[in-house]
Formats: sequence, structure tokens, C-alpha cells
Amino acid sequence: MSQPPAVQPRAGISRLVRRGYSTLMKNIFRATHPEDQRDSERLWPHGHVHRDALGRIEALSMGRRTIEIANASCDQQRLDTARQNNAATALHLIASGPSISTIDYSALTLPRTLGVNGAIALAANMPVDFDYYCVTDTGFIRKRRDLVARIVARKLLFFITPIGLWNILQYFPEKALKCRFFLIERVGKRALNSPMPVEEVVAKSEGDMTLFDPDLGLGYSHDIRKGVFPGGTVAYEALQLAAWLGFRKIYLHGLDLANAGTTPRFYETPETALPTQIHKQLAGEIEPSFRAASAILRDQGVSVQNLSLISALEEDIFPKRDWHELI
Repeated sequence: MSQPPAVQPRAGISRLVRRGYSTLMKNIFRATHPEDQRDSERLWPHGHVHRDALGRIEALSMGRRTIEIANASCDQQRLDTARQNNAATALHLIASGPSISTIDYSALTLPRTLGVNGAIALAANMPVDFDYYCVTDTGFIRKRRDLVARIVARKLLFFITPIGLWNILQYFPEKALKCRFFLIERVGKRALNSPMPVEEVVAKSEGDMTLFDPDLGLGYSHDIRKGVFPGGTVAYEALQLAAWLGFRKIYLHGLDLANAGTTPRFYETPETALPTQIHKQLAGEIEPSFRAASAILRDQGVSVQNLSLISALEEDIFPKRDWHELI
């Protein structure tokens, strides 16, 4: 499969100037804003998030420049039409567990695909063409720019946080961005706003969110425009996206979760593996979130099957299936 040319991050003295200016603005922000707004320090003072009456993101501007995002075109009529089309199509949600390496993607038909974090590495050797992508970890954007370059070079819909998009705009020229961006936020953490208690956000969501555990802030979002629940892993956020997009049959790839603290992702080596907290969050956040979400999805008639036979998620959450059965 032919690959798009690699996008090279910006280099040179201009980056040093931007970095110095950014550090100065960050320090001023910390001196003039409460600590609970630290998540927005990189966007300030030039970033502005424009919202509708329900608090959903409509546009993003940096100074006098408006950044083109897909949120503005997501009116209810278009969304309903897209959902109707997606309902008859299977979505393959591809994560990064080592079990990915056991799948021969040249033997599979993938009607629609949603990748998270480093799943894009598959496309280097396998005929995988991503339709959607999701990255919410800014650490991944900073530390794996090589993989981010491959994502933004493709014509896909990229779900990302405002601060994540800010980071991308620092590293890559706009002319190199072939994807479309859709901005999402975690529940209770709106950009350039103080955090809100999760219970308060859910109470005001008009039924668009389900809260599982108020103490831990675990839940499920039925409308990702109002926020997504992190659930301890980007794959959980992506599952909420997939259901919101209207897909009724979802296959999970590489959602291993077991031994994540010691086993590299499928595209890593022990020397290049980025740190992870999955092994620490599995029992208290990740497993309970997927378990509760599975009941919601079953009630909605959404079929979710786990293609990772070594997944730490038990069969009673999502049934496991050997990928060979899909050929």
C-alpha cells in the first residue's frame, strides 16, 4: 500500500523563539490564574474557544486566525444522516496492544476504522486506511511526533482536545495538515474554564451522560460534543466516539491491557516504549468503565466484540472472537 510522504516537524531557530515565548506566557498564566486552570495554560492568552448555548465547541481561534475544525458543520440533521449510514457498517477500533502483531490485516476487510495513539504504525506495512482517529494524550503528541506526522498527513477525521491541537500547530505547518479536526473535551474540563464537578456536568447534560461512580467520576457520554469520560485509556474515549457516530457493530483490536506496564505496544521495543499507567488504573477505572458501558451498549443494540484473546477484559464484558473468523 502506498504511503503519503512523511510530514517533517518544523525546525530551526523559529521553534526556539516560539518555545521561549510559550514558556514566558505559561509562567505569567500560572502567576495570574488559579491552579485548577492549569490545563489551559498553553492556550492562553491567544487561544479562544467559541461555544454554543449548550457549551459545545463551535470554533477555535488563535489570535486573529480561526482554525478550521469540523465541529461547526456538525448540525443535528447531518449527524442523523451520518448515523443512519454508519448503522449498517462495521467499525474496527484499533488500539496498540501487542496482540495486533498476530493479525494479518491483508486478509481482513475493514469497512470503517478508528485508530488511537500509535495504531497508525500499522499502515506502514499493512493495508489499513483509517477513517477516524483519536488522540487525547498530549504526551503522545510531544514524544511521538513521527507517528503524529503520519496521522495528520491523511484525509481522516481526527478527534483531539483543544490543547492537543495547539501542540500540533506548534510542530507542523498548516499546509501539511490533510486531516480534519474535531475538538473534544473530557467531562468537567473545558478549555480556558475552571473545572466543574462531574456530578454537576452530568446533571446538566439533559440525559446525554450516565454516571457510574460519582466518587471516581466514572461514566459514559452519549453526546461527545458535551464531553467524554476518560475511563483510564483513550480506547474507552474512542468507544464513546464510535457509538456516537452511529456504528452498531464494533470490533476491538489490540485492547490487551494485561501486562501493559512491562510489555511494549506492538510498534515499540523495550527501549522505545513510552510509560503507561494502564496497569495501575485497570482494576479501579478501566475495567469498571468498560463493564458499565457494555451494558449501556447492549441495551442500545450495539454489538461490541473483542478481537484480543489475551485481553484483560473478561468475556462477560465484551465477547472475545478470533480474528480468523472475520475472513
